[in-house]
Amino acid sequence: MRILKRLSFSLLVVLLVVLVIATIAEKIYGTSYAFQYIYNSPVFVSLWIALALSALTYLIKRKIFRKPVTMLLHLSFLVILAGALFTHIYSTEGTIHLRKGDSKGMFIDSDGMGHKMPFSISFDRFQINYHTGSHLPSDYHSRVVITDEKESIDGDISMNNILKYRGYRFYQAGFDEDEEGVTLMVKHDPVGIAITYIGYSLLFISMLLFLFSSRTKFRTLIKKMQMNRALLILLFFISNPFSSFSKESAKFLPEETTAKFDNINVMYNGRIAPLQTLMQDFMLKIYGSTYYQGHTSEEVFTGIMFFPDSWKGEKIIKVGDNRIRSILNIDGSYASINDLFDKDGNNKLDALDYNKISNDAKLVRAIDEISEKYSLAFMAMEGELFRVVPVREDKEIEWVSPKQISLGNDSLKIGEWLDVAKKSISEKRFSQVDSLISELRHYQSSVSGVSLPSEAKIKSELLYNRLRNHTPISITLIVIGVISFIYFGMLLLDMSKVKRVVVYLLNAILLCTFLYTTLLIALRWFIGGHIPVSNGFETMLFMSWSVTVLTLSLQRKFGIVLPFGLILSGFTLLVSTLGETNPQITYLVPVLSSPLLSIHVVVIMISYSLLAFMMLNGVMAFLIKCFSKECEMQIERLQIFSNILLYPALFLLAAGIFIGAIWANISWGSYWGWDPKEVWALITMLIYSLALHQESLPLFRNKMFFHLFTIIAFLSVLFTYFGVNFILGGMHSYA
Repeated sequence: MRILKRLSFSLLVVLLVVLVIATIAEKIYGTSYAFQYIYNSPVFVSLWIALALSALTYLIKRKIFRKPVTMLLHLSFLVILAGALFTHIYSTEGTIHLRKGDSKGMFIDSDGMGHKMPFSISFDRFQINYHTGSHLPSDYHSRVVITDEKESIDGDISMNNILKYRGYRFYQAGFDEDEEGVTLMVKHDPVGIAITYIGYSLLFISMLLFLFSSRTKFRTLIKKMQMNRALLILLFFISNPFSSFSKESAKFLPEETTAKFDNINVMYNGRIAPLQTLMQDFMLKIYGSTYYQGHTSEEVFTGIMFFPDSWKGEKIIKVGDNRIRSILNIDGSYASINDLFDKDGNNKLDALDYNKISNDAKLVRAIDEISEKYSLAFMAMEGELFRVVPVREDKEIEWVSPKQISLGNDSLKIGEWLDVAKKSISEKRFSQVDSLISELRHYQSSVSGVSLPSEAKIKSELLYNRLRNHTPISITLIVIGVISFIYFGMLLLDMSKVKRVVVYLLNAILLCTFLYTTLLIALRWFIGGHIPVSNGFETMLFMSWSVTVLTLSLQRKFGIVLPFGLILSGFTLLVSTLGETNPQITYLVPVLSSPLLSIHVVVIMISYSLLAFMMLNGVMAFLIKCFSKECEMQIERLQIFSNILLYPALFLLAAGIFIGAIWANISWGSYWGWDPKEVWALITMLIYSLALHQESLPLFRNKMFFHLFTIIAFLSVLFTYFGVNFILGGMHSYA
């Protein structure tokens, strides 16, 4: 039995190493290399088979059937692997291209081989649905007809809506430019998918039984810590940089007039939004902050648009690369419009020899970035970003800048709107500007009608824009969390020594954080029309919310989670603001318009939150060990707490992974594609699964080793989220 145990866990470790190597190889040599030499290789498949057989034999020797819930849990993974093996051996997939009126009975695989189907499929028509008032697609629909010897049926294929017939599955993959033809993905895997889905079902059932059955180790730990049932259910469900003024002071509109521009509708980022949103994103893009020397984004943007000459000398363009600063001959991190040109009026960037710098990818990116910022500044000065005029062409509505048209009506020559507004401003007739804005909004309503956002959405977005900068809040949470973390550690986790006022204060701060993040999530949800979990900012925001919910729920039994919750909530909020800060609210691309996406992300984010609590438990254990000799009881209590968190954390991670697999199979025909994010999520799950096998691996029963493991293992979580996003890339990358 000892040999079987060593063989099984050794194979698991080898598999982990191979998976890590595979993601690195894919980054260096490309996806086709990784699939040819690793993922699709006989050696890799044999490694999985050897691990499954050795684990099964070991479980039988251990008489695991005496623990039916544990047996069912392990059996589910074996069934999932069996389904994957059948898919690998027997499934066929490829594409079929159909023009209108075509009828084909064969599809082509990736090697160019033809595969005959026992029926034919023909293409009838194709349609693109758009989001209201936008040119962004909300869905793609293909109408097809399937004909065989027995019957002829009509079928609709769209994103997240596949067509199934006689074991074949058809997915929307592409369409021709003239919309008279489509490309469908075809998958024939009647055995593998069925077995895999049985495995998924067994997995979900076994995880529920494990958490709620009275004879599992998890419930034993719960009883040991005297936790209540409500907590068990919850565990499952659940600085603005400033630069100096230029010599020629920039000009601004009066505050009252500036405020009137906020809720003008503008076509921005594929949707109709308040102009305030564009103005704030404009400042974040070129300056890195929504404030410039105490002035708001709205004041700066309208100032640039109506007083362009006064802004050409202002240092409003952030320059992050030292070499670009040298090229522009500037001191500090900010440049003006004038800094782009030499004394003869020539663009300094145009003088660069691109043949010499083409191999310097970092410098090329820096040049592209600064060029984009200058382009945006020029477009703001020329009014090109001011796409506030809806123009109806047949049934379509195009939003353009006033300078792009020459239309008019009885009360307002809309094509001359900017010129009239500039003249009124220059003559300080600001009441007339207010009237012009009212007339523009009336014109928008008369042309666009129901495609405009509701007044409630406009007000919600304006409120969201006022709340969006949470960097000061996140830093405050981290500082308070670290101070309380040290305070609790000095008291050796003895909650009787913690002053009640401290507990009340920390709870109040967390409650305010919960309300704040809840409001942000609700506003983004209402404005965007979908649950906000589709990018890095939104997932970090949701994780911060999850941390506050878990902390407020756990703190009565485990006071130590109070500083943990503050630190994690602050850290996740801070991370969400990195890069281009708060990303724009956008419509989801059609393939992401699935409730399974929301469930997939939410479940995994809660899992990461629980694993983060375990990591901080480990840090606290080592701090207590360093500063106190009589600390065994506290360290053991922390270990028990981490063990309790481990089960729901790992089960939620597994559930999230396999829910994502189901979504992928429904959306694009493959439940597992060895994408780097998928692989690293699997790596993380396998790493943490080692800690569940404490009977077979007694080293994990050692308190300090277990705490050290929770700290080191969390590195895999960090790499799964950040490393894949910013280093490995792939389909799931948020970078």
